[in-house]
Amino acid sequence: MTIKRNAIFWSCLFLSIVGFTLHIHQLFAMAASLACLPVIAGIIGRRKLERLTVARQAPTAVNCGEPVEVDLTVRNTGRTRAIFFSVLERLPRALCPEREQEFPVAILGPGEATRLHYSLPTALRGAYQLGPTRLQTGDVIGLQHYHRDMPGTHELLVYPR
Repeated sequence: MTIKRNAIFWSCLFLSIVGFTLHIHQLFAMAASLACLPVIAGIIGRRKLERLTVARQAPTAVNCGEPVEVDLTVRNTGRTRAIFFSVLERLPRALCPEREQEFPVAILGPGEATRLHYSLPTALRGAYQLGPTRLQTGDVIGLQHYHRDMPGTHELLVYPR
């Protein structure tokens, strides 16, 4: 990311110097447009996750050895499409060593919902917490990453056989 920022900075500086030296006003306009690009991309990137909601459906209790079927429903309540974001579900270490389940989502239109499904093995008994869910994305030129933690967790009880 710093390579892209450096490229934008040095490009703006180069265009400004050449525009000043050769008295070409279009180069000043190009330098100003290039300088505004990270600001505009940041505004768009931050707003991308605002209108997304996530609902989790999972059983509250299972017996040890039974897999837990979990559904995440991601809904876009905004008026524009949400593109290229990921849904990350935090999982207990005892049930899943990776600690997270990631689902990339390419496009979610306005008013649409998508269902994400995963299965979780239950090898050990106990009380576990599923969640919270995190939405993450980047801006359109890849300068900055943004995330939004969704409220709510789910309590899962795993009983012995």
